[in-house]
Amino acid sequence: AVVSTQSTGQDQYDNYLNTLNSFNIETESIKSFLDRVADAYLEVERKLLCDRECAGEISQGFYSCCRKHAYELLTTEEMKKKYNKLLKSLLNLLSDSDKSPRKLINVVDKFLEFTDPEAFCGDETDVYREKNQECAAAGI
Repeated sequence: AVVSTQSTGQDQYDNYLNTLNSFNIETESIKSFLDRVADAYLEVERKLLCDRECAGEISQGFYSCCRKHAYELLTTEEMKKKYNKLLKSLLNLLSDSDKSPRKLINVVDKFLEFTDPEAFCGDETDVYREKNQECAAAGI
């Protein structure tokens, strides 16, 4: 039997779940943990969005001009500040306020990287660049 060496995304997903379950408040800061969660999450997103075999289908099925526009609205600096404030408020509820990180905007930025698939995937695929060009030509 031939075993495929290409990852199906299961490894990335397992790593993400393991990361979620790995927080130890005595040995790690909340910010460090959230950075690790964001990294693991982005690896899952990268596998889903950027895989050369599936990116075209993902682009056609899930990345429309309207979704692109929505992502642009959701990732404005004003919205990022609001996400940051919400995240800090939630963390203050879950932990001692003196241990809660003061500035989480870098974590928020990291989590939102996938909302620009063209930049996120880089040279791995050009389907999102092509879709963005279609949207620009349509004035969206």
